[in-house]
Amino acid sequence: MRERDIPLVEISLAVRFLRQRDWLDSEVLDRLLALRESRSGLNGLLGVIQEEALLCSDRIESLVKRVRNQMRRIHAELPETRVFDGRFGRIALSAGWISHQDLENALLEQSRLRRIGLKFRLGEILFKMGLLSRQQVESVLEQQGQRSKTCPGCQSVAPFTAEICHCGQILQSAPLLCPVV
Repeated sequence: MRERDIPLVEISLAVRFLRQRDWLDSEVLDRLLALRESRSGLNGLLGVIQEEALLCSDRIESLVKRVRNQMRRIHAELPETRVFDGRFGRIALSAGWISHQDLENALLEQSRLRRIGLKFRLGEILFKMGLLSRQQVESVLEQQGQRSKTCPGCQSVAPFTAEICHCGQILQSAPLLCPVV
């Protein structure tokens, strides 16, 4: 949903709610919508309702809560809101390695796995689904600054840019595709 559409959706939800409850008749709603045109969104509509003293404060609060809850629900259900949540997904999308639908499917799979107690990173899921190669996952992790190295001797973890551990041994790239513990 584009940001410019939000006020219209809010008004639409508010009018539908007011009609369902029969709190205002159609003539009053038509007049309100005409008066509201100079104002924006739900706040504009509520301002006119308050100025005209058409609803008590409890009903106004109820209306606002209902509209806000519906807006949250609508926003949560939109695929594009899920697609841009994670930085890993944004980088893979911008590189052209996956589509929006691929990312949405991977996020749904990640959610399904978490519900059964398995925690996998998005890159792991995209790799296991055959949508990204190991090199592509490593590339995204490098862009994120998430790659690390480990010491074969003391098992400590160091940033990917480090070459030598504090114990003096040469660091090795950490394994990438394993479940999150």
